[in-house]
Amino acid sequence: MPLDSLILLAALWALYFGFHSLLATDGIKVRVKQSSPALYRWYRLVYNLFAGAGFLAILLYGGFIGSDPVFVPPGWLRYAGLMVAAWGVIICRISFKNYSLATFIGLSDQKDEDEALVTTGILSYVRHPLYSGLILISLGYWLYLPNWTNLVTVASWWLYLPLGIWLEEKKLVKRHGMAYAEYKKRVPALVPSPRRILKGD
Repeated sequence: MPLDSLILLAALWALYFGFHSLLATDGIKVRVKQSSPALYRWYRLVYNLFAGAGFLAILLYGGFIGSDPVFVPPGWLRYAGLMVAAWGVIICRISFKNYSLATFIGLSDQKDEDEALVTTGILSYVRHPLYSGLILISLGYWLYLPNWTNLVTVASWWLYLPLGIWLEEKKLVKRHGMAYAEYKKRVPALVPSPRRILKGD
């Protein structure tokens, strides 16, 4: 397996997340809104299409790289990987109950700046349940098929997460002010408090 293929894969993920973060900034959105209000109407939809297409394209590239296993997983570990990934999918599914799918995709007239702060449901346990779910999905994926290509992919995702959370919360604090600052103090970012889960608060 050529090392340069893995380096290129890591570089593609870095470029993807860089553009992903840049296009999600309020500065870019304001410029688009000022220059073309009609285009801004579809900004979130175009953004999501770009993000989805880019994500799938890099995954496909990774799939075409011939990759050696980092280790050969026993059957029970592969089964555990599937279970972990399944929990991640469930968490993501539950997370979407707190959002309008049309708004999330970009098919609604509602814009990011108009969204209310939601702190109920799964969002009362963690601030970023979609990221929590994606962490479990990627971990399960890695345990099921632990080769070098998947290691680069999963490592790239996990390395980006702290930056992605920081950028997203910077916007949320600006948008919601003290309400989000207080919410941030009260609720963990990714891993829920076991005490809170047991109490069912």
